[in-house]
Amino acid sequence: MNFSVDLLNKICLDESKPIPIYVQLAEQLAELIRNGYIGFGEKFPSEEFLAKKLNVSRPTVNRAVDILIKESMVVRNRGRGTFVCYRRPIVFTFMHDLDSFGEGLKKSGLDFTTEVLEAKLVRINRTEAQKLLLEEGSEAFFIKRLRRVEKSPIGLVEAYLPALRFPGLLKHNFAEETLYSVLRSVYKIPIDKSQREVTVVKADPERAAILEVSFDIPLFLVEETAFSCDVPVIWSKTWLRTDRVIIKSVVGASIGGHNA
Repeated sequence: MNFSVDLLNKICLDESKPIPIYVQLAEQLAELIRNGYIGFGEKFPSEEFLAKKLNVSRPTVNRAVDILIKESMVVRNRGRGTFVCYRRPIVFTFMHDLDSFGEGLKKSGLDFTTEVLEAKLVRINRTEAQKLLLEEGSEAFFIKRLRRVEKSPIGLVEAYLPALRFPGLLKHNFAEETLYSVLRSVYKIPIDKSQREVTVVKADPERAAILEVSFDIPLFLVEETAFSCDVPVIWSKTWLRTDRVIIKSVVGASIGGHNA
């Protein structure tokens, strides 16, 4: 969304408050950015323009923008102006819901894309076989996908599925379809249980390059085994950028009383 002069009507500066005007201005401009009124990569209004429209001094605006820069909300680009560099964090509640990563993104309403990096038949090792309750060396489909939100990579997903159980699986376009939806609609195998474990790991060179982060930056690693009728049908590992993603869990009291 491009900056609109109407947005300035949302700013209310009160000189009677003990909070300095430049701090009030910085807080309210930051709120506009966090709420998506001024999006990532968009040009921020000039300090001269803001000073004139808000009827405040240029130094006041300058101090407010300095705060936004320190908080990594905007960045000055000499000769070009000031641009928004803040990306809204992506909140996932899929640790609570029985949804795949892709289905969680769809429910969120975020503008996301999926790129299939690999899709092939492989022979699984001991770890992969144990997760899927198969013999070591069994055939499985391996699907590796990159998820992007607002054109920025946020998650890398590697999944294994038993080949014998899902003939023809690789014919599907997993840039458009989710694994859960294909298993439900095509193979009539709904996912009714999922076991997930979250740890924090350092990015290795390969995954750092794919996710466009610095080497050794912390990543969330979500290991998941998805079941249908207590039989494991998908084992996956998902690496998520900790600078873009918040993992949220929702809990509640059981009906009939509270647990201590």
